[in-house]
Amino acid sequence: MRDTLIVSDGREFHEIDADDFASAADAGFYRPEMQGRTIVGDGRYHFEIPSCDVTKACENGFVDLLCDPSAPSQASSQSSDQPDASTSQPIPSPPDQPGRFTLLAELNRAEQLAQQDAIEQQDDLESASGLNYYRVFARQWLAARRVFLERQLGSHGISIAIHVAIFLLLASLVLVDDRQQKSVLIASVSRTSNAIEEIIIEPESLEITEPKDSQSQDSPPESEEVEIAITQEVAIDFMGAVSIPSIKPPAAPSKTNGKAMEVPKKTASAVFGTKQAANDYIFVIDNSNSMSRGRFETALHELMIAVNGLNKKQRFYVIFYSDCAYPMMYPNSVTQMAYATNSNKQRLFLWLNTVQLCLKTNGKEAIEAAFKMDPDVIYVLGDGAFTDKASRHFASQPRGRTILNTRGMQVAPNLAKSFEALAKAHGGDYKDVGVLPAAAARAKAFPIPRNNKRNGVWGRNLPVQ
Repeated sequence: MRDTLIVSDGREFHEIDADDFASAADAGFYRPEMQGRTIVGDGRYHFEIPSCDVTKACENGFVDLLCDPSAPSQASSQSSDQPDASTSQPIPSPPDQPGRFTLLAELNRAEQLAQQDAIEQQDDLESASGLNYYRVFARQWLAARRVFLERQLGSHGISIAIHVAIFLLLASLVLVDDRQQKSVLIASVSRTSNAIEEIIIEPESLEITEPKDSQSQDSPPESEEVEIAITQEVAIDFMGAVSIPSIKPPAAPSKTNGKAMEVPKKTASAVFGTKQAANDYIFVIDNSNSMSRGRFETALHELMIAVNGLNKKQRFYVIFYSDCAYPMMYPNSVTQMAYATNSNKQRLFLWLNTVQLCLKTNGKEAIEAAFKMDPDVIYVLGDGAFTDKASRHFASQPRGRTILNTRGMQVAPNLAKSFEALAKAHGGDYKDVGVLPAAAARAKAFPIPRNNKRNGVWGRNLPVQ
């Protein structure tokens, strides 16, 4: 029997041969258990969660789909033969439960149910006739696209879309009147008739290929690569920390010899659906208490997908904002952007599991710190609300060459205008990505702690408990 692995890229799960793991890792896939994560399911949803939350997930009716009851003996023998030299924490195993399904069994069951539903829908269409056929077809069409429509339009948009679809469907129907009508037919025959030639024009398929961006083959010098090192100092004055010379823009060209510092060629990458030529990205994310009902989980999901898509020549940095600005790897903060290597990505993903929500939405400090680091692109993710009016402040005072884009999670209409104005003032764009259904379900099953007072780590500017 072949040796297989379960890999993930944050969106999809795949079973691959163990020999193909190296190529899968180059494509952005990873083994969840290597990052202290696992996959749980309840027969309807599948989530990738930290291993420390498995016990709580089991209490809520979920099962660990990566835990194979027949594997402990093999795993123990492997661990005794090959001791693990990594510094990652061990993955706790939840207690065994009867009737547990593995991930492959769950996916196979879901595929069988999907095939059965497709057969039943086809039978319903074949058995329907007349006006009932269109009703069945419209119902199946709306059901198949319900999740997409909910994400793009929201609850009110769904109602409008359904009524418009029904109206268009009824407008396309032709009612036949069987009553006999008296009519007079007047016909004449012309002595000459013009021959009408029927011409059939067949559409010609065109192959559309996207242009490939040429990327420089030069890798960044090892001395310039910044690993996300863990320090023991807590960055209290974050604004002062980011103004150090190590993260200031490159010096201007010398007037004597005309030579300037060599700037690496920018790489065009698609981040959040927008393709821009950039090397340095900073993500500023709202971690206030209002990021509830899956908003914060959606923001983290989109962040992980974006960072996972960067190559090792590009750099990233993450700042959260609520009662104050929380720099990357807080409380063991770092003040420089990190290259998007596999090890740095893994450290970031593990740290994201520790971030908590706090009272207030003060974004000025975080956005100002992002501009001072002089990146190519800044992404601000949140629900558009600022208690310190950060959107209006920076929209009225555009900063330099840096492009700023905004991404909303179910932003209210009155806040969407200011969020969009913030992006347009800095040459960027605004999109409302909504809330992922799986993220909303995860927020309900595994709620992230919310702090109205200081808890020792989070809520630095909040009152002490």
